[in-house]
Amino acid sequence: MLKPFALMFTAAAIGISAPVVGTLPGDGQVDISWKAPASPVEFVTVEQSINGGANWKQIAMLPGSASHYLVEELTNGTNYWFRVKWLNKGIPSAPSQAVIAQPGGQPEIPTSLIAIAGDRQASLQWDAAAPTAKIVSYAIEASPDGGNTWKTIDKDTGGPSNRYLVEGLENGITYSFRVKAIASNRIDSEWSDSASALIGVLKDDSFELNGDKIGSTVALTWGEPDLKNTIDTYRIEISTDGGMTWSIEDTVDGDVKSAKLSYVIGGALYRIIATSITGEYAVSVVSLVQTLEDAADSPMSDFNNQGGTTTTDPGATDNTSPTPEPTTTTVNGGVGSRESLPKFDPLSLPAGVVNASVAALALLGLLSGAAGAARVSGVRREDEVASLEGVSYANPESFDGFEEQGDRSNSWRWPSLRFTRIVERITHGIASQLNRFSPLLGRIFSDGSYLRAMYGANAILTWIVGAIFAVITLIETGGQALPPKPLTVIVLIAIGILDAGATGLAATIVILGTAAFGGFDSIPAIRTSLGLAILWFAPALIASAARPLRRKKPEEDDENREELSKYQWERAGDFLVGPLLVAFAVRSMISGLPALAGLNLPIANSANLIAILAFCFVALRYSLEESATKNYPMRLLMVETNEMRYQIKGQHFVSIILRTFLFAFVAYPFMGNVWQLYVGAFLFIFPTVLSTFAKNLPKTPALFQILPVGIPKFVFMLIIGSLYGSWVSGLVDGAQAARMGFVLLSIPGFIFSILSLFVANPGPDAVRWYMRDRLKWFYRIGAIVLVLLGTYLVLK
Repeated sequence: MLKPFALMFTAAAIGISAPVVGTLPGDGQVDISWKAPASPVEFVTVEQSINGGANWKQIAMLPGSASHYLVEELTNGTNYWFRVKWLNKGIPSAPSQAVIAQPGGQPEIPTSLIAIAGDRQASLQWDAAAPTAKIVSYAIEASPDGGNTWKTIDKDTGGPSNRYLVEGLENGITYSFRVKAIASNRIDSEWSDSASALIGVLKDDSFELNGDKIGSTVALTWGEPDLKNTIDTYRIEISTDGGMTWSIEDTVDGDVKSAKLSYVIGGALYRIIATSITGEYAVSVVSLVQTLEDAADSPMSDFNNQGGTTTTDPGATDNTSPTPEPTTTTVNGGVGSRESLPKFDPLSLPAGVVNASVAALALLGLLSGAAGAARVSGVRREDEVASLEGVSYANPESFDGFEEQGDRSNSWRWPSLRFTRIVERITHGIASQLNRFSPLLGRIFSDGSYLRAMYGANAILTWIVGAIFAVITLIETGGQALPPKPLTVIVLIAIGILDAGATGLAATIVILGTAAFGGFDSIPAIRTSLGLAILWFAPALIASAARPLRRKKPEEDDENREELSKYQWERAGDFLVGPLLVAFAVRSMISGLPALAGLNLPIANSANLIAILAFCFVALRYSLEESATKNYPMRLLMVETNEMRYQIKGQHFVSIILRTFLFAFVAYPFMGNVWQLYVGAFLFIFPTVLSTFAKNLPKTPALFQILPVGIPKFVFMLIIGSLYGSWVSGLVDGAQAARMGFVLLSIPGFIFSILSLFVANPGPDAVRWYMRDRLKWFYRIGAIVLVLLGTYLVLK
């Protein structure tokens, strides 16, 4: 039994380290390779497992100089595990870390590749691969000479997106492009059929070209394009595949208006490219030159030759994206620029607008039902204030009487009480001043009170990190109103979930920096920055609106057994529901950024990953809040006892005007300037206006029991939204479906908001009917059903 341990000890004693192994799957095979050992060994053994490493079988013993081994006759689509050992003087080394590989066949070739030209760039698009194909990336090549030579543009795009923006091209040149797929096992497909695009600033796309067959030659004559006498050369291009690819046949000076070429068997398409000394270009109409005999089986069957028939250029530019799929770019390290990224019109995808409306209105309904989450109380309870009598920063001994270990610890006193007090004064002062103008801003900048309760002055690190990554954002975007790299977005969302005030500061720095760099050069640019700011600090507010961040735990004794059970159930729901809703909101907000920006944004590629990470960050926030409540109760009172300054006179009406403007401002790119936008804005803001007179409205306690709140309301809104969305899509098509859906989907939230104004204050001991003791299991089972149903609707 001790022999394996003796061998391992001996191997370690003579200095044999474990190999470092890599794999390269292929069709029915896996090539295993390893780095050479630091000192010579006699043999290398290769082992294989088919059950996740539970059992191993030696499949090869090789000379010590070997560096790889090809395992053949494997089953495609099956996982195999491999590991390697050195063997010296009969003593094996420790095995390498097990590596997994899955052999597979060659993926299918990408189809329907098209290239849309622009200024020094071309946007490529092809048919998306089926999910079962497990395509993880693509390789892109370009040719400036009709496919004679190819240059790698990107050997690995890094994602399965079927769109790619090629930049840095030369204007006035016709480029051919081709794509191949890369599967998860790193096996490449064959290259796709090529597609061509004429790059540059097009000034004229219809100057005359005539082509005639004379004997065995083709005579071409053309007119002069509108390039304002700046023509440099004319380039004659030919296509034999119906205009999919073009090759250069000849180039003549700018004062030549004719050429003779040899006739191509089967016929061909011809076009003339005029280049200018200013870098602009013009393209002629296309001329088909073909005999009647050749026309029968020609790939140019769409062209009808009647002595040199012409048609318009198929390569006309159009940068408007028909789909919301994100693009991939190499500009600014993958961030792109507002000039290079493809345009996006959300109304071209009405179903997407309807889905976005469902998500947004459901979240608004959730937040409207938790108004307290957006405000900070200006007055503390008398019992809270009384419990702090005799406690003073100037008298450290007063802290020794605290009951909980966290309150007595040095975690919030380091490096000194003086620094802790300074940080608390600064952060509270900022939040209090902002609360005068906006309770929401006051709530945001006081969000990290639990961190200051636990870590004192060190809690300011979240604000410092937020400021640093705000500067990184400006560097990565070059001062443009665009999302930064995914890692930067993830860090800012994480910091914002832990302390919304940190990303409130970050958003302020980014907005001011973007303005200083001239990044707000258009309305969509302003919308983009607004959307990013909301993305960074809203998750913390959504989490607190969905479920309480803190709950007071009952004493653990026999008398409180039922209360303790209820607490444990509710707290488990907090840790599940809060993160789920934030993940849904984050994914929805990132998916909506392209519409706000009017551009296909690379960040949309990472929406699902960022949503999953947001789930984890919110769970961490709940854990930290739980620790603060349990271990630092007195510190929480010390940090949060200070009163917030009351709002300035008329702040409520200013807030209504601002909210109405922001609602219409953000909704405009989804709707356009149509009556539905203004009706939707009215339905959104009227309940807020009416709430000003809420105290004079009649009240009834029955509505307290009837109206759903919190998660039940959120799920109910999702159900209604899904039904409305399907119904509207069946009645009207296109952009009209999106606009009508926007109005109809606003009605349920409008009704709930109006009815909530007539709810009588139920008192502190009131309990909703489904939370009464006799319905305990109905409530718990129903809660599980609601969470599952809500998750299904969100994913759907």
